[in-house]
Amino acid sequence: MNTAAPLVSVMIPYYNCKEYIAETVASVEQQTYPAVEIIIIDDGSAPEHRDYLQNLLAEKPHIRYAHQENQGVSAARNHAARLAQGQYFLFLDADDIILPEYIAKAVAVLEHDPDCKLVYPQAELFGAESGLWTLLPYRGLDKLLEGNHIPIIAMHRTQDFQTAEGFDERLYSHEDWDLWIRILEKGGNAVTLPDILFRYRKRHDLSSLTNDLLSNETRLSESWQHVYIKHSQKFIESGLSYYHLIHDLNYYRSRYNRRIVIRIKNWVRNLKNMFSKR
Repeated sequence: MNTAAPLVSVMIPYYNCKEYIAETVASVEQQTYPAVEIIIIDDGSAPEHRDYLQNLLAEKPHIRYAHQENQGVSAARNHAARLAQGQYFLFLDADDIILPEYIAKAVAVLEHDPDCKLVYPQAELFGAESGLWTLLPYRGLDKLLEGNHIPIIAMHRTQDFQTAEGFDERLYSHEDWDLWIRILEKGGNAVTLPDILFRYRKRHDLSSLTNDLLSNETRLSESWQHVYIKHSQKFIESGLSYYHLIHDLNYYRSRYNRRIVIRIKNWVRNLKNMFSKR
């Protein structure tokens, strides 16, 4: 390890993902940046997936590993963060890939721009789907409140993560959006790298968050509600408290499940009525 370079902690939550984890780990090991630690948290995987991971890591003593009872991805990420020793944090899902120059380019931005809070690259889809995944540049907190366009792999300073108190483990979804709001609400900027340095896997077996959301509509709508209530003052000040959620329902209606949309829409209507009576 090059001690002159600030350490980057790459943290991977793992749950029943034996088909992809080796490729994900290899993408981190192939980074051109010299100072990287890898931490994997097994979030209560089934025995065959747990055994596969342990056998893989038996040949990789440089990777730190811990197991926990199933608590969800936010708890697994927070667990990894407690073990991390890096100056910079990067969270990577166990089926995705970062390209070799990503960490080096992200660190260069953070080292030279103290106003930058988050760095993320352009991305492409692979697996069941392929093509460019266009990630919009950051245009201020008001635009971020309209919807999350910053991926989970955005690199940030450890201090900012700790000040924001990590991921909200009560959230089933939108936990990254909630974290980015808390990191950026005190000011600062997010920088988009122009290069495609992140590959987001679309699974052929559909065992992804999208399918999981379909079977957990109550938890999805509760996560939306929690984010909006938690940051309600910011949404109100931005004039987005009701319009934004209704606007996004068209997207969720087409992508997920009409029952989810109805549940959220009813909640927004009730919330609007509550505020109008004040």
